[in-house]
Amino acid sequence: MQAQEFPDQFDGIVAGAPAFDFNALSYWAGRFYKATGPPGSPTFLSAQEWDTVYADILKQCDALDGAVDGILEAPELCHYSPASIVCRTDQKENCLVAEKAATVDIAFSPVYDDRGKLIYPRLQPGCNSTDQYFSGYPAPYPTDWYRFVVYNDSSWDPRTLRLKDYVAGQQLNPFNIATWSGDLSRFHRRRGKLLHLHGLQDPIISSEISNRYYGLVSETMGLGPAELDDFYRYFRISGLAHCEDGTGSNFIGLSEKLAASRAPEENVLSAIVKWVEEDMAPETILGTKFANGRRGGRVLAQRRHCKYPLMNKYRGSGNPSSPESWECVEKVELEMSLLPR
Repeated sequence: MQAQEFPDQFDGIVAGAPAFDFNALSYWAGRFYKATGPPGSPTFLSAQEWDTVYADILKQCDALDGAVDGILEAPELCHYSPASIVCRTDQKENCLVAEKAATVDIAFSPVYDDRGKLIYPRLQPGCNSTDQYFSGYPAPYPTDWYRFVVYNDSSWDPRTLRLKDYVAGQQLNPFNIATWSGDLSRFHRRRGKLLHLHGLQDPIISSEISNRYYGLVSETMGLGPAELDDFYRYFRISGLAHCEDGTGSNFIGLSEKLAASRAPEENVLSAIVKWVEEDMAPETILGTKFANGRRGGRVLAQRRHCKYPLMNKYRGSGNPSSPESWECVEKVELEMSLLPR
């Protein structure tokens, strides 16, 4: 919102996992409780069952970026289906009954309105946290959004969530909370710099919404990636959940405790300072994974996260834990590498 509505307040902005289109996000998030039901429901998955799903996602999609390393670099290329883990007649473990498989399908599907228009993109495959949306209880912020903002009614029941609730929120849009404007021209004119980041394992805000916002800015302003690079750069961080945690090389300086160092090459706060003050923009962001999950531990892996729309692709040789084993390529090149030869 700062770059859209108040472009004079900051020379440089680091925006991590922005909650773009907040009302749509709230409607999407509220639907998960309706899909799972409370614990014990035929449609509710336990944490162990979600682990089975996550393992199956990796089995189907981990190799799409060229390396089987437990990290998805291109979740949008993953067309996941739980069909292969639906229980056979004589099977009771490491599988899902049909009702639970249907819940998984809902979880990894976009949300549309009654005319087929996209409301909000799907949860990206590879998110392995079940705390927020799959606990069997209503997620707090969409519930509070409809109770205390949209309807001012503390008795509103999240089990009744319908498309009409989304429409009511869109019509209200208090303080322009949607923040869905692609016009950053005022920010651009004053030579502001925007460094946008999103973790590809984000279990709270789909990282796909950040891809869509980048596209919205490009379309609205009539600028391609090379021109947007002058003031707006977006980096997708594989193995990063919602601003912290995750299974990949995600120490990139989003906070002091999540900084491998203060070098601009691997610290986004230092990177924005260098971009604003020296006009030297980051081409990649080097992330680090530590053995104990804290800075100072043994380095398990490092990876240079690519500037969108480029994607990380394994070079085909070398240790996948080394940044030198990866290269940033166009999406079409990654797709071509998946074709049968």
